[in-house]
Amino acid sequence: MSEYQYYEFQTLDTPLNSKQMEELRGISTRARITSTSFINHYNFGSGLKARPTSLMDNYFDAHFYFANWGTKNFCFRIPRDAVDLLSVERYDGYSSLNIRANETHVHFEFSVSPEDPENWGDYCGEDGEGGTLTTLISIRNDIIAGDYRSLYFAWLHSVENGDAGEDEEEPPVPSGLKDLTPGLFALTELLGLSPDILTVAAEVSPSLKETDPKELQQWINSLARQEKDTLLFEAVTKRRNNIGTQLFTRFLKERGSIQSKKSDQSRTAKDIFTKAAQIKERRLIQEKLEKEAERLRREKEAAEKRSAYLQKLRGEVAETWKKIESLTRNSKPSEYAMAVSLLKDLRDLAQQDGKSGLFSSELRLFSEKNQKKGALARRIKEAGLV
Repeated sequence: MSEYQYYEFQTLDTPLNSKQMEELRGISTRARITSTSFINHYNFGSGLKARPTSLMDNYFDAHFYFANWGTKNFCFRIPRDAVDLLSVERYDGYSSLNIRANETHVHFEFSVSPEDPENWGDYCGEDGEGGTLTTLISIRNDIIAGDYRSLYFAWLHSVENGDAGEDEEEPPVPSGLKDLTPGLFALTELLGLSPDILTVAAEVSPSLKETDPKELQQWINSLARQEKDTLLFEAVTKRRNNIGTQLFTRFLKERGSIQSKKSDQSRTAKDIFTKAAQIKERRLIQEKLEKEAERLRREKEAAEKRSAYLQKLRGEVAETWKKIESLTRNSKPSEYAMAVSLLKDLRDLAQQDGKSGLFSSELRLFSEKNQKKGALARRIKEAGLV
């Protein structure tokens, strides 16, 4: 398998200026660079001639990397004053999550390297032009709003992969594990979380509060006029991206729509892993039963179609022999195949009607008539007709 590496970066808060775009062009002459993105892929060589962490520190707010040997990295940064650092740091240190903070931002990196990558082309979008990062990036706004479902999934990943200690207690369970956004669902796929462990996790997760449009309108009305004027100006002049999303995230955070809390019944990594294994066993048994039922249904359906076809053929036996004679006249391989298929149909009908002897006699006469056609005789023999 040939080597493939894919890099995508996006700005979310502030677009790139012309000087920054020129600096990025110095890193790669092949990359597709816009005021909000940098995309490139490599089929050979060492890949990008810059450290992704350096690009994230100096230019971008989000990054996705994929290599077809299985490594996947999803990174994003959030302004430090927009993150409850103490709350998120308790999730740091899991095998698939690294959290680092500098003077201005908190960086989150989800990283996995499965031994046997599947469907790796799905992560690159059409023609290697992205798609995964666009779906995942909503997780950044989730964390700003206090929604730590993505961070909790990193802990689940450590449980399912045996990295968490058996007696390690479950962190606070976030609301909304039964109703995942497209971004969160994409993250569960990236991490390779099974539906079984997600089912166990969701058992004690409360539902998210629904947004009341009237409450949202009241909140917007309560914003200071000067702040609203500034936001509108920044939106029109494109000095900031995703203002609408950021405002809605702020509304959710202030309203307390998304919460994480300790479940009433404390669970350990072993508790969750064991129950997930039990659910998986039941699921596989059910899937096997369903697969067998589907196989029997299809067999029955095929048998009914075959019976209906043979019933129709019963009144067309003479015409079918004539068609077989016509198909074998020109010694064409494709027509030989069609003729042999019809001979098999006539044999099955004869067996059904107790006339196998009559069919054998007719086939013998047909074979004698076409004895010089060796290819046809070979096909008849291979089909088990003689």
